Amino acid sequence: MKYFAWCISLLVGLMSLGQEMLWFRIVSFMLGGAPYAFALVLFFFLLGIAFGANRGKAICTRYSNLLLVGGVVLIFAGLIDILIPFVIQSLNQPNSLFECVCTCCILIFVVAALNAILFPIVHHLGTNIANGKVGVSVSKVYFFNIIGSTLGSLLIGGVLLDYISISSMFILIGIVCILLGGLMIIKKSAVSVSAFAILGISCFCLVDKHTDYIFRDSFGQDISINSYIENRYGVIHIADDNKDGRKNIVLGNSVYDGILNIDPDNDINDLNRLYLLAATHLNPKKALVIGVSGGAWTRALSSFPTLETIDAIEINKGYLDIIKQYPVVSPILDDHRINIYIDDGRRWLKRNSDKKYDLIIMNTTYHWRSGATNLLSQEMMNILHNSLNPNGILAFNST
Repeated sequence: MKYFAWCISLLVGLMSLGQEMLWFRIVSFMLGGAPYAFALVLFFFLLGIAFGANRGKAICTRYSNLLLVGGVVLIFAGLIDILIPFVIQSLNQPNSLFECVCTCCILIFVVAALNAILFPIVHHLGTNIANGKVGVSVSKVYFFNIIGSTLGSLLIGGVLLDYISISSMFILIGIVCILLGGLMIIKKSAVSVSAFAILGISCFCLVDKHTDYIFRDSFGQDISINSYIENRYGVIHIADDNKDGRKNIVLGNSVYDGILNIDPDNDINDLNRLYLLAATHLNPKKALVIGVSGGAWTRALSSFPTLETIDAIEINKGYLDIIKQYPVVSPILDDHRINIYIDDGRRWLKRNSDKKYDLIIMNTTYHWRSGATNLLSQEMMNILHNSLNPNGILAFNST
């Protein structure tokens, strides 16, 4: 029984912390990358864990068949997980942002509480009271839960979200919960474990890995979506504004991130700020772009006749998939002068401190978004200063 309890402890920890990563991305998307999004998710997640653990303690004193009760709880939690993408999709329209965020916080609390109910139960199942080694038994169950929690955040948040959408990840986690709950109810045996493992693999293969229920209708009827990319760094939409007629607007995590346009006569994305650099530096040879996004600025920069090398840094590789789809910017992928690096801008500069540039262009996002202070900081300005040639120019969007 103790090995079975360890496995449950590990899997519940993995799914629980994995869900926290999913919830953070959803709430962050709704709030446009506001820094307090993580704190909001963490607050309701921990509140749910505390409440659920307390309920689990009461269940352990009230019921004798803990496998049955734990299995029922997991099946119920799995059903909620599967429904979450559809619930959030229905919230996007016509509810307000406040209503959407409040509903998400309630769901975070409920899901975290249901998973936390299993924590006292697996401790009871995996604790050996007869030989007096209660402390050792409890620590082992807790140890496996910590391993699962660590794997959940790393595996789901850092790896799987590059290949599976958030909507599909919720559905898959729900299926795992239901299967694990069913396994607890029928109790362990070699045949049952094998059958549920095969069923789980089959479900994993059958579920569409790229469904986008959560983010499909996030912007209302006035916005039509042309392209959509979702990965572990976030969600990218290319949209048309049917109200004011603007086309190919780049939205990164629901916030304006540029427009796929390089026409100075139709300067809807303020490219005049970039073209001005051709007058302020008459003979630039090397340029650095921090933040490629949809590639419009890099494409316009490549028209400067004297430039021999352009290094461009972008943290989200999903933008390269977007650039491939649009001829107005796709030439930057084949230009021999342009080197695109998928990395964090500040980290890349520290690793390549020997490189010097005549132009550094940094078209940053809004100052209030999470992580913006890493780029709009005194330290970053010093790093950029050290990367400039004599008479070099730094152009950055102060927002």
